[in-house]
Amino acid sequence: MVRVCSICKHKERSQIEQAILAGETYSSISKQWAVNDYAICNHKTHHMTELITQARAQATEQGKKTLLEKIQELSTQASQILADCPVDDTRARILALKEVREISLLPSKLLGELTPEGQYKPHQGPASIFASPEWLGLTQALVKRRRTPLQAAGHARRRR
Repeated sequence: MVRVCSICKHKERSQIEQAILAGETYSSISKQWAVNDYAICNHKTHHMTELITQARAQATEQGKKTLLEKIQELSTQASQILADCPVDDTRARILALKEVREISLLPSKLLGELTPEGQYKPHQGPASIFASPEWLGLTQALVKRRRTPLQAAGHARRRR
């Protein structure tokens, strides 16, 4: 006879599961609801995996901000600090302006468009193999010989 999980059949199952999700210790849960520590561990391992996965995903989604959103938030805060600086405090305004400038360069640095020293780095290489000089040279040579790239590679039937 298969034994039924004591937590699953417990009349306060949802409260026990909420306590497990909240990270309460097994001993405090077992004292509060008069259940065995092993039963709590077993229930969590075998019967709550989907619930735990959903709870983690929800917590991650709520606390997640993209890097771009964080940079935009920093930029807004730095601009506000610059705007709040007194007009006669030149030193504070210059420091705030430097921060605004540095924050505005962050996306370009992260994308690799700027070197760490702040120098512009031109795009390295073509975005597509079909735009590369080697490919263009090869296709031009094949066109002169009236052959397609597949024929040149031996994949197409030759005309007789």
